[in-house]
Amino acid sequence: MNKTLLQLNICQNAKSGNTPVTKGEERIKEYLQGLNKLFEYSFIDKADILICDNSTNHLDERIIKTLPLDCQRVLYEDNRGDVNKGAGHLHQWQACADIMEKYEWILYFEPRQLIKNFNFFDSFFKNPRNLFNVKKNHFCTGIIAIQSKLLLSFIKNRSLGQQESLEYTLFNYMKNYNYDHEEINLLWHDVALGKWVNI
Repeated sequence: MNKTLLQLNICQNAKSGNTPVTKGEERIKEYLQGLNKLFEYSFIDKADILICDNSTNHLDERIIKTLPLDCQRVLYEDNRGDVNKGAGHLHQWQACADIMEKYEWILYFEPRQLIKNFNFFDSFFKNPRNLFNVKKNHFCTGIIAIQSKLLLSFIKNRSLGQQESLEYTLFNYMKNYNYDHEEINLLWHDVALGKWVNI
């Protein structure tokens, strides 16, 4: 077992809630693109891998084929993300807590993004530490590295209201701990604009 867990949260069967989302075949294709690009990077002997989907008990076979054979899976159906995407992600972390606590580090990535280079991963594996892409007063939570004990403490007994943001809440929590900023080079599909945008 490695010291780091690469956790991938997805929502294969997303429904429209308070914000527009891609659905169906378009969404599956976004995940396939993101996962195929992600696994151009070798995590062998660096990280164990976990995928969590809070929208289904059955992953699409094409998604399964992109994953390493030893990838752990947590699959269940829950509608929190329909109301608040951050609340959905938070609950996915909570659902995986028993697995996460076995590791020293959590490397988290949302695979609907297209990663353009692997500098974030290289930086982390060269020097494991709390690593975030820091905006003015929040984090980009699509890719983070954090000590498992800190993330577990953050998610314990926590919930997000309809208007609360995971990005801001996690940023405020981490004010009490050391972390480094790392640039990222990602494409994210902005549903409202109908195009990929640089993050």
